[in-house]
Amino acid sequence: PLVLEYEGPGGSTVYVGCDGPLTPAFPGNGGLRIWSYDSRDEAIDECIGLSRGMTRKHAAYRTGFGGAKLVVDAQDPRAIDKEALMEVVARSLNALEGAVYTGCDLNTDDADMDLLSRQCPYVLAGLDSPVDTNVATGHGVFGALEGALEAEGGVRGRRFLVHGAGKVGATVARLLAAAGADCLTFDIRPEAADVPGCTNVSLSGDWRQHEVDCVVPCSVSGLVDAPTAEALRCRYLIGAANLPFADAAARAACQARGVVCLSEAVSSAGAVLVDSVEQFDPQGYRHARPEAV
Repeated sequence: PLVLEYEGPGGSTVYVGCDGPLTPAFPGNGGLRIWSYDSRDEAIDECIGLSRGMTRKHAAYRTGFGGAKLVVDAQDPRAIDKEALMEVVARSLNALEGAVYTGCDLNTDDADMDLLSRQCPYVLAGLDSPVDTNVATGHGVFGALEGALEAEGGVRGRRFLVHGAGKVGATVARLLAAAGADCLTFDIRPEAADVPGCTNVSLSGDWRQHEVDCVVPCSVSGLVDAPTAEALRCRYLIGAANLPFADAAARAACQARGVVCLSEAVSSAGAVLVDSVEQFDPQGYRHARPEAV
């Protein structure tokens, strides 16, 4: 993939990853995430990996998009000047003239997308619709969990651990609880994991100690490294997180232990499906009921 690099505010760097030839007729689509990386190479590697992952998602569901991703390497993701950052992102997208579209991802939200959309038209984030793309992703993950466990009677009575209780993870947890599952939640911000009907285990020691049917990663990339792969006590690993494995060795360790790992290209595609509707049927999208979308 091609990775374009731009200087951002406060010493940050903006990377725009494009996987394959992208044009306004076949644009790339992928969210804008802000994170702190140990090195330039690490940030670029993640941008490349995420762009390729988006290609797989779009190809699996034939959305009309190719793979792209925007990654911002910032010393403190929560302290970065968002207004200045969106100016840089807007310039980068405008320069590509419709070859790349973006939306929310890690440490970006609707307010950021609103700022960005005032400066460039290449934003797909449901800003003029009651549809929330993060909630759509959560519904997609829940559907994948239902499908994976269908032959075993479904999710009712099964035990899950949702790692990461942001908008996506909290949506998955609520849906699982409503469906009769025993759902544990974990987040680095313990209060975020207080989801009705679920058990918050954020302050109960190592989250990997819990024996569950399925771990549902909805937090950061690289969550499952080799030690975590050996420590997990689950039969399934199915979630929303892009690039959930730190490396190929971690994935292999899980598979060697018999853990069924469903690709996030299948389980975490709710937002890209919604983006496709927003892009190719904008009028219908604005007036559609969220549950219909």
